[in-house]
Amino acid sequence: MTSSAATNTAPGAYLYPRRADVGVRPLIEASQAFPAIEELALAARSDLCFGFRIFDPRTRLRSAQSAALNLETWSDLIAYKTANGTSVRLLLTDFEPVVAHELHKRTWAAMDGFARAVAEAGDTDRFQAMAALHEGEFGWLVRLGLWPFLKARAEKIASGSGQAGRVGFQSWRLFRDRGGQPGRTLGGPPRMWPATYHQKFVVADGAHAIVGGLDLDERRYDDPDHTRPAGQTWHDVSLSVSGDVAEDVRDHFNTCWNFEVPRFNARMTRMGAHAQDMATPVKPAVPAPRTDAQATVQSPCLRLIRTSSMRSRSWLSIGPRPDITEIETAHLEQIGNARDCLYLESQFLRSRRLTDALVTAGRAQPGLHLIVLLPAATDEVVFNGERGLSVRHGEWLQVRAIDRIRAAYGERCGFFSLTRGTPGTETGERDAVEGQEIAYVHAKVAIADGETALVSSANLNGRSLRWDREAGLLWENAAGVTEFQRTLWQQHLRREYQEELTVTRASALQMWRAAADRGPDGEGSAQVVAYPLEKARKFARYWPIVPHDMV
Repeated sequence: MTSSAATNTAPGAYLYPRRADVGVRPLIEASQAFPAIEELALAARSDLCFGFRIFDPRTRLRSAQSAALNLETWSDLIAYKTANGTSVRLLLTDFEPVVAHELHKRTWAAMDGFARAVAEAGDTDRFQAMAALHEGEFGWLVRLGLWPFLKARAEKIASGSGQAGRVGFQSWRLFRDRGGQPGRTLGGPPRMWPATYHQKFVVADGAHAIVGGLDLDERRYDDPDHTRPAGQTWHDVSLSVSGDVAEDVRDHFNTCWNFEVPRFNARMTRMGAHAQDMATPVKPAVPAPRTDAQATVQSPCLRLIRTSSMRSRSWLSIGPRPDITEIETAHLEQIGNARDCLYLESQFLRSRRLTDALVTAGRAQPGLHLIVLLPAATDEVVFNGERGLSVRHGEWLQVRAIDRIRAAYGERCGFFSLTRGTPGTETGERDAVEGQEIAYVHAKVAIADGETALVSSANLNGRSLRWDREAGLLWENAAGVTEFQRTLWQQHLRREYQEELTVTRASALQMWRAAADRGPDGEGSAQVVAYPLEKARKFARYWPIVPHDMV
């Protein structure tokens, strides 16, 4: 993938330069982010670009501006903008149609929902939507080995589907209408796409953007007290920005868009009649000329960083080939430069490269302290009850990473999770910890010494740092980052938070431990607890056949 701004020729090199940190505003939880995204979209004059893994048109609107316009859902808002002269492009994630069949169907239901709303509003010329299927594939021999599993799953999907033509956009090759009932096509193993577009951002007029880890649907909505039921909690963080870095975000969107346009349109052409009423061909973006007054600046600053990969042509390929690893590089540099305190929030901690860097830093810097916030268990395990090879192997990678880090840091590290602060009994796999219902941690944040912050869509695992397409922001502003960390810690630690203790990093870690040791306060608000490592260890299993970077 190339960009109108520059070409990335070496993995790890940064494409986009440092930009002035104009209008940076951290958005903690969807209760802040959802209204901010609506306000950004409603203020757009010429164009809106949405890049999301999941974007449900039925998601309710929360801002006062939306209410004043009698807009109730995101499909209403998109239709309103196109009808009033704003060009809107949606780059949604398509999913592998057999293994991730439900997500695949959900994407195409979203495409259909937005398209219908825009058509009813009367102006479809300003609306384009594309479901991007990442080009990275399993090699032919790998697919052949998986064929018995895929065949059984395809037959199960077909037997439970309705009209075959509506099973899903990519699924038409697997399912055909046979006497009014869907049936599986004959032939060899189907192609498989294990990587995805995982980025989550919106940009308006190339002047304002919101970037982070939050998708747009009702499942992702939450507030600082995590008052929803445990299975609907969702701690997440985004950054709202303006200026040249927002134009970089639009440039990145156009790069992804133009790369996928011929692939998407070719799939539409091959489908023929199957594509009717599902989507329309899309057009390439014409990049706007850059008007940078100053291409790069010194700190304080922002930089757009990304992950991207390419298809491997090997018959033995178990995934895509890493191409752009800027987010991984930024994390490694942040870890290598840290001297006092590293603070991480992530859905996963599984990357071997990051673990190696954390271990090296812990041994080389005797004054360095590490605080890590993780979910008590991943959502597939704790809410969906999954116990397959991949989730158990992923858990094994995380347990091994934590063990290695603890050996390097000793008492200078702490691993924590969040609960709702309300009583709960564990009925599944870690859906309650220390007698409290969990609050799910999905944020992707790294803060070093209160001076630099990285907020992105990328988890600390091989998939996010090497395979999927991701986007994030590296923020270098000591005053702004310190205030951001203070706000996060105040929310998590509640009455245990003491700002003067953050000056001494050892005291900061002890403050977190004190909050975890305190137990529920009976107020029904979020509570920090120790990460349940031994429960994770019991669940974890090492499976050498599962690629490390896939989980």
